[in-house]
Amino acid sequence: MFEAIQSSYELLLPLIDSGEKIRVFVEADDSLEEGVGEHTSAEGFGDRAQMQAMLVLVKTQLLICRRYERAMSRYKYPAYRVLLGCIKLPSSCQEALGDGDSTTLLNTSLVKPKRAEFVQTSVELLYRTCLVSPLNSEELVAESGVVLLVSLLDFYTKVLVTLSEVTQGDRMKSIDDVASPEVILGIISHVVHTLAGVAYFESGRAAIESSEVLSPFLFNWRHCVDGRLVAGLKGKLSDNMIRRFALEGIANMAKNKSLQEHLVACGMIWPLVRLMLRYDPTLEDRQSSQDDLDETGMSVISSNTQARLAVRALGMLSGALEEAPRNEAVTLGLVSLLTAPIALMLRNKRTSEILRILNANVEKANIIWNVAMRDQLEALLTKVGKERPEGASLTPNEELKPITEFTYEALKGELCICGVYIRVFNKDGKDALSCVPNLPRFTKAVVEFVAKSMNRSDIGNGWTKIPMEDTPHVHAIEDSITEPVDIHDPAFLLSVNALQTLIRVDGLFEELLAEASSIVPWVLLSLLELPLQSEVCLFLCCRAYFCDLRHVYCCLTIQFARRLQNRHLRLAVIC
Repeated sequence: MFEAIQSSYELLLPLIDSGEKIRVFVEADDSLEEGVGEHTSAEGFGDRAQMQAMLVLVKTQLLICRRYERAMSRYKYPAYRVLLGCIKLPSSCQEALGDGDSTTLLNTSLVKPKRAEFVQTSVELLYRTCLVSPLNSEELVAESGVVLLVSLLDFYTKVLVTLSEVTQGDRMKSIDDVASPEVILGIISHVVHTLAGVAYFESGRAAIESSEVLSPFLFNWRHCVDGRLVAGLKGKLSDNMIRRFALEGIANMAKNKSLQEHLVACGMIWPLVRLMLRYDPTLEDRQSSQDDLDETGMSVISSNTQARLAVRALGMLSGALEEAPRNEAVTLGLVSLLTAPIALMLRNKRTSEILRILNANVEKANIIWNVAMRDQLEALLTKVGKERPEGASLTPNEELKPITEFTYEALKGELCICGVYIRVFNKDGKDALSCVPNLPRFTKAVVEFVAKSMNRSDIGNGWTKIPMEDTPHVHAIEDSITEPVDIHDPAFLLSVNALQTLIRVDGLFEELLAEASSIVPWVLLSLLELPLQSEVCLFLCCRAYFCDLRHVYCCLTIQFARRLQNRHLRLAVIC
């Protein structure tokens, strides 16, 4: 069947290229467009008949791609150059974009109903051919298809925004018949879907990166995510599919370091975080194909799908996922926005856990999140949306500046070490151990915090500071450094209390004591030298805590003695 269609296509193509007319069926109402309409909607073609003939060919190929995807995957699509030439922006459309006049823009040929239908069908064919045979994406890039699709996206997003402005006023009388918003949204949907798929390939990302209008293109892409496309349009118009394809495209483009940075610079982080907050955990197990859901339920399921894609997109923009280069500025910004333990979950490919937490009340040793924190985050997102300059490409520091002074009221005074909230850890006791992802690393972090806090405090009585190596700059969220405090600060007592729980873990401290560079012996011995009137010293004198320490101090004494050079002194210490 395909061979027959291909033969017909090759037979008709020379006639179209030579400018000869092909007699086609013309509906009765189409005759009304003769004259003026023929020179507008058919601009770039010889006449309406040629455009209609080409439309029949495109629809035929599209039908084949829809029905025989597997069979078509064996064929290389041979006519990208012709197809791209049919949907190229005519000169009048390019001039209208430069003029900025809404009437002129909406009277251009590509906005006319018949021509818009042709463009929608042609762009869908582009997407379908890439879908049935991914290698066609490489061919599409080679034929400068990315450049053309970027220009189409820019044109029709501006048309949609202009259309919403005009319909709100009373200026439609001066504008001839235009395509419906549904058709324009359909064109944008296919364009975004095609570009998102092309961005999966390195050649596609390179073509996007080399675009001369990269920043405007990414701002248009952001509008596909933040809902501005349909914000001013009347009626129940949905951009859910456009948003879904745009989110997939962000994840693909973020594999490229330069595109990743440009996506951040155009403010892509903010709408992604907002999408994560739209997740509804009650519909986790419901499928979008269920017939018992009303329109509201289907919308919520779409929001859940978008939330999952937003999590992946953020993971790619920050470099939390292995496929993308690490972006230190975005990582630190998300730590402030989501808290370090939740931001750490962006590296998980399964997104349900982080989304459930962000839309619930949770208090665990490694997670604190509640409705008040969610409301505070939404208030920040609203503020950024109002104050951020529209269309401005900012540096990472400028883009993330609103986060620098942002702190959650619920977390003020909370001591967080290695991604663990010490107050909650002490409250839950041994039950909190299962919430600590890496217990040895956490224990070392607590010991280091205690050591640094004692070193910075004025203990007196000839106390010698604990020898510590300079901690190198770390990049992992779970290794984030907590500033030390004075020994009289309540946070210091919390950290010592956490040591009590950790001491009870069988084999944990013995393993740390066996390390040659361990500072555990110094810390435990130094705790005994704290002033008697300090609250920590009173805590250490508690009988229960002394019993916990007894075994550790026995191991400590043996380890300390082994390090002594003098044999007689070593025996004396052990005795």
